[in-house]
Amino acid sequence: MTFGLEADSLAGHERFVAQVLESELVWGLRSEAGWANCPSNSAPGSSVMPFWSKRAGALRCASDGWERYHPESIPLFEFMIAWLYGMEGEGVIVGTNWNRQLIGHELLPKDLNTQLIQRLSDSRFEAYKAELDEKG
Repeated sequence: MTFGLEADSLAGHERFVAQVLESELVWGLRSEAGWANCPSNSAPGSSVMPFWSKRAGALRCASDGWERYHPESIPLFEFMIAWLYGMEGEGVIVGTNWNRQLIGHELLPKDLNTQLIQRLSDSRFEAYKAELDEKG
């Protein structure tokens, strides 16, 4: 990835983290066949699942092979508690705020979860811990 694309990807990732913490929603693309995913650019042999901080971002990518997919929201805590842990266990990478050319930041689910936890307000962190305790 060239420096300009890498810088754009990191900026998109930072927007992703800030915006999902504010809205408490994560957006993915879903079809009858399941959630959109593709081979990773950063981890050969791995799959990556892209997610967006805004519905419009996901909708822009519902083309060129993903026409049958539609944006669907996931509550932030469900994403953190169930999705990221599950993806980590399956060896799936996370993509954040990809552009129309499906270029964006990729990272391990546990790294994204850590970034989100570190930026949660104290009150939201307590709510997250309580929800995590309920899930067992």
